[in-house]
Amino acid sequence: MSFVDVANGENILVQISDGASPEVFAHDCLINGDRGISLTASTITNTVPDCTDPSLPSRTMRAVDAIDSSITGAGKMHSSSVKTWMDWLVSGEPKNIRVKHNVTGKWQVAGSYLLTAFSVNGTPKTNAEVSVTLEQADAPTVSAVS
Repeated sequence: MSFVDVANGENILVQISDGASPEVFAHDCLINGDRGISLTASTITNTVPDCTDPSLPSRTMRAVDAIDSSITGAGKMHSSSVKTWMDWLVSGEPKNIRVKHNVTGKWQVAGSYLLTAFSVNGTPKTNAEVSVTLEQADAPTVSAVS
């Protein structure tokens, strides 16, 4: 038998650079619940006719036009982080981010990202929650975790 090499959600980390040289990346406890990364490709579609018999259906051909990625995170509000995240959003500046499977030999995606959405929501007698969305500012790299 061969089973799926599963990963626990807490092993997927969203890490933010401190901007120093050399950079130090750290996971902010504000993203303590859901977290994820989405890689997408938009395509260009062309149809190519059959030259021998133009009455036959054309062939559809696609090529990748652009690659994009976004990162999402959510969790219980970590009070000491809220202003930092709000300041980041209103600055409009990108930060270097890593999303990685926190196990040696697995994967990571790293690049420059903009914080494009930040929300804090609370209901009386329950813990306040946050959610964030980051979108790539430049092409990310995919590599193995060392």
